[in-house]
Amino acid sequence: MEDGRRMLAEGRAADAEALFAEAVQIWTALWGPGAPDPLAARTVRARALRRLGRTAEAEAELRAVIAVTSATAALLPLDGSARLLLAGILLSSQRAREALEGLDALVARSAHGPQDLTGSAALTMRAAALSVLGRHAEAAEQSGEAAAGIADEYGAGHARALRARASRAHDLAQLGRYDEAEAECRALIGAAAGLDPGAASELDRSARGALVFSLVGLGRALEAEAEARAAIRSATTVASAARSYPVTLQLGLARALNAQGRHEEALDTARSAEAAYVGTADARPQFVAAISLAVATAQLALGRPDEARHAADRALAGCRATLGPYHHRTLEAGTLHGMVLAAEGSTAAAREQLAPNAAAWREHFGADHPGTRTAEASLAALG
Repeated sequence: MEDGRRMLAEGRAADAEALFAEAVQIWTALWGPGAPDPLAARTVRARALRRLGRTAEAEAELRAVIAVTSATAALLPLDGSARLLLAGILLSSQRAREALEGLDALVARSAHGPQDLTGSAALTMRAAALSVLGRHAEAAEQSGEAAAGIADEYGAGHARALRARASRAHDLAQLGRYDEAEAECRALIGAAAGLDPGAASELDRSARGALVFSLVGLGRALEAEAEARAAIRSATTVASAARSYPVTLQLGLARALNAQGRHEEALDTARSAEAAYVGTADARPQFVAAISLAVATAQLALGRPDEARHAADRALAGCRATLGPYHHRTLEAGTLHGMVLAAEGSTAAAREQLAPNAAAWREHFGADHPGTRTAEASLAALG
């Protein structure tokens, strides 16, 4: 098992999977399929399968493990590990509601025992699922709870505590609580220096992404642009960091440029992100939709509604397919889509789009949120 875990750490997922598969066969023959060792081997084999992109096999393996472990008290720690892995697969497959169902049971169970990294990881992942579904206030609260639990047990500088705080900062920014988000992001950027280089780079980029969003919301778009450009330069020099982070920072840069009225530059930035990201193996549908949203925003501002319509259609469809109906980005895409319809002269269609959109903004984000004000102003402009 240790040899297989080392192989995984070294990036040798195929070798690790073969070793774990052999261990499953041997230990199942010796002790039976319900014994702890073969179940543990199946769980880590699923991790290797996921690394290899064989997610359907990984999911089937984990569900088989959970079917056994969930009914045996002595196997609950292994059950928790399997559920966390499964939730990660479901989240990456745009199945947040399914992930949330499994995590609810795990979080409820961990609340009755001492807080540990498995329980805190479940809270963190549950917060991610809530965020994807557009339940940003609940997500922020859950991330804060996870960060506090990890900090109490392992110290405030623990990487998982800091990552949970970064997730919370993103949801605070979506909620329009920009001052809080900015303060948290700047604290996290300072704290990143205490982590190993890979974790530090990941945390720094995540925090700076939320910081850029918050600065734009605070009306400090020029400062946001400078932060985004600095972070993008840094991102290109750290090969070990997650490839999606430069894309989100490019989107932040496009948002900052659009906020300054520099729409041609914003469009060029979004197009560059589109060319570098869409169609790659690492492309995630929610970010592809976000790129279309940035493109449409710039095109509409440039007075090109016909072009903007195509990008706005893609953005709204993509957000609806990958995010909750009341996620910040889904509502933002809905507002823009209505504005494009209005610019094309389709007043009735624009009103049909914007009326429920503005109501949803107000209900889920409040009357003072910039998204609410934009949607309601766009609706009022229709007469």
